Amino acid sequence: MTGTKVLNNIEDLRGRTVILLFGKSRAGKSTFINDAYGKTVAKSTGSMESDTDAITYVNEPLVIDQRSVVLVDSIGLDAAGRTEDNRRNMEIFKAMTGRSANKNIIFVTTKWAGKDESARDDQDARFSEWEKVITSQFPGASIVRLGDDVPRKSTKALDKMSEDHRRAELRKYQMNALKVIKDVLLNEATVRPRLQKEIIKGGKDTPIGKIAIGAAVVKHVGKDADRLNGKVQLSVVAMTPVSLAGSIRQNQACGPTKELSKNFRNIYVPV
Repeated sequence: MTGTKVLNNIEDLRGRTVILLFGKSRAGKSTFINDAYGKTVAKSTGSMESDTDAITYVNEPLVIDQRSVVLVDSIGLDAAGRTEDNRRNMEIFKAMTGRSANKNIIFVTTKWAGKDESARDDQDARFSEWEKVITSQFPGASIVRLGDDVPRKSTKALDKMSEDHRRAELRKYQMNALKVIKDVLLNEATVRPRLQKEIIKGGKDTPIGKIAIGAAVVKHVGKDADRLNGKVQLSVVAMTPVSLAGSIRQNQACGPTKELSKNFRNIYVPV
């Protein structure tokens, strides 16, 4: 039965083409996976909290152009929606990938309103602003407006459709998702992302604060603590080895660091 499994060892994906979905909570990563498969394989409840609490992958790969493609769903980043939160997420992502991997990155925008809906004007304006930011910060990366020509209907609206009509609508979503995946496959990933390079070079005892994404998170943890009038033991966070990042106690870390510790706990492989 097709479903998702927690990624405990990266070796489970050896020999396959891996596409990692990365972004804010509620952005539609799990929905994208379901669309690509044409059925529900990843949990997507529509709640305000992230549905994904560990890095997971679909246990049966998609076969596209004779390639075995595995979709990996990551833990959602902060989704407050403020400009500062968005910029922080971009900074963390940039620290993880590094400049050399940009050609293998596609930024996908989701949840477009219909072209005749009033919300569309505001969405187009925000897209134009962020397109400039992405082009500047990630030269060589691509940007896709997923479903801007076929806006998603609500679950309630889909349930009211006849079976044939509903199947045709879901097929549109699937074709949009598969087009994005095929665009990713056009550029073979030949360069390791920055995070992978840093862990391989430094080994399992590399302190979180000594790798780019860790340093970025530690900086923002301090800002979060100041904003919330809380206290955080930054020295403990910064000096924790990446192989032990999952053991960081909750009272020592704010949101971004807890997310980082979950990611390290689930994907780190000693080298």
